[in-house]
Amino acid sequence: MNWIAVFGRLSDENAGDALKANREAWERGLLLPGLADISYLDWSGGELSNLANLAVAMDFMANEGMLSLVWKAACDTVEQSLKMPRILAGTAELVKFLRDYLDEVILAVEKKLAPKEALEMKPIRTLAEKRGSSKSVSYAKEILEKLAS
Repeated sequence: MNWIAVFGRLSDENAGDALKANREAWERGLLLPGLADISYLDWSGGELSNLANLAVAMDFMANEGMLSLVWKAACDTVEQSLKMPRILAGTAELVKFLRDYLDEVILAVEKKLAPKEALEMKPIRTLAEKRGSSKSVSYAKEILEKLAS
């Protein structure tokens, strides 16, 4: 999980090497969809943090052709955020990421390149049922509208 998260916090010094290592790991089959475990974020096993940076990292990886690597992890992160007394900072950015890439996942499911479970998105459904007009809730509602159409 931290392999993904590091791409939200690259410095100019290490960006080139990190990006090269990421591409090589993907091409060699070392990064596998569905294996990223959100409980390992920040190595601590404690409360999740830096979710906005994580969303940036996931967006980067999706743009590099690795959407299948980060999709479930994004959903899992939203699910963990919903278990907290208050939705964690950065959750809106993750839900926006899911909204922004939803069309690609729908297409992948239609072409049988991704499992139907990729569109279950139970945490998003839970979030959309919440009251209020926060960005997280608004993005979740947009996702459900698109899934319903």
